[in-house]
Amino acid sequence: MKKWICGLMISGLLSGLGTASLQAQSKAAKEDLDRRANDVNDIVKKEKKDDLAMRAVSNETGVPLGEVENMYHKHKTAAGVLIACVLADETKRPPEEFLGKRSSGSSWAALARENRVSLDKIYGRLDHLERDLAKGTVTDRQRVIIKR
Repeated sequence: MKKWICGLMISGLLSGLGTASLQAQSKAAKEDLDRRANDVNDIVKKEKKDDLAMRAVSNETGVPLGEVENMYHKHKTAAGVLIACVLADETKRPPEEFLGKRSSGSSWAALARENRVSLDKIYGRLDHLERDLAKGTVTDRQRVIIKR
């Protein structure tokens, strides 16, 4: 009986520590994804690469350029439009829904988690956008589509 109670107490303690660890990881993921998005947006604004960013987001997500431009002009966040389009593609819901929730205070990581979208997929797309911004071109399978 004593062994059973001790085992129960130890498992409770370990699961409590595991929950605290998951909460810490969740907070770190939230801060990291939001920081990454802000970093990309800063590059776009400082280097005045709005047009290039919109073309890159359109190319990366398959969303028509006109729709990307409309979302960008309304929300002023290239990374946010990219993330919203990735979430929309995975959930089959409109990207504007995610941009609205983000404007209302939800973090990108929380939105991804709520909709079961891999953060790795979002980070990969952000990597591609940053690469295109750094090169000054939008590429598609090693073929240059646009030069600036």
